[in-house]
Amino acid sequence: MAKRLIAAFAILAVLIIASLAFGKDEFAFLPDSGRGLLIKVIGQCKTCDGWETLANDKRTAGEWKTYLANKGALKGINDSQLKELTSYLAINFPMPKASIPKNPKKPDFIPRGGREILLNNCMDCHLVSLPALSTHKNELGWRQLFTHADHAIVVSKMNETQLKTLAAYLANNCPVPEETVPKELREPAPQY
Repeated sequence: MAKRLIAAFAILAVLIIASLAFGKDEFAFLPDSGRGLLIKVIGQCKTCDGWETLANDKRTAGEWKTYLANKGALKGINDSQLKELTSYLAINFPMPKASIPKNPKKPDFIPRGGREILLNNCMDCHLVSLPALSTHKNELGWRQLFTHADHAIVVSKMNETQLKTLAAYLANNCPVPEETVPKELREPAPQY
């Protein structure tokens, strides 16, 4: 197990270095997160509210869908992306007042999405392809997986909103088609 983990990290290090050197995203097979989609749709929306107003809004996923549709902000967004985007918004907004800057011009303060949480936390122990290729689970199924002892350390570093965001992202986007995952990142998915 230790040798396999060391080999996985060695492969991962080579991929990260190569992707930095050549500007290629080795994790492009992972769908964009709600955060990335939000930045995209607001960037193309001429009638949407500003970042400060959006960050203070509380809406359900359905209400966010209606809001974005009424603003004409969903051009180029498919149903799967819309589900990811609206679940992200419903989980992460409104944001705590203290974390929202006055009159923000950029979305730098917007919370990380599921893709970013996955890449920044889960790869401490296994390749990202492990959850990406896992059998389909709903949010509750992913949350139950997070309670396994082998996830305890990573889960303890995340707050409840991050855990909800990650579970929603995985439920909305996984499994990804195996052929989209680079061969060097594939490892057999466990059957829990």
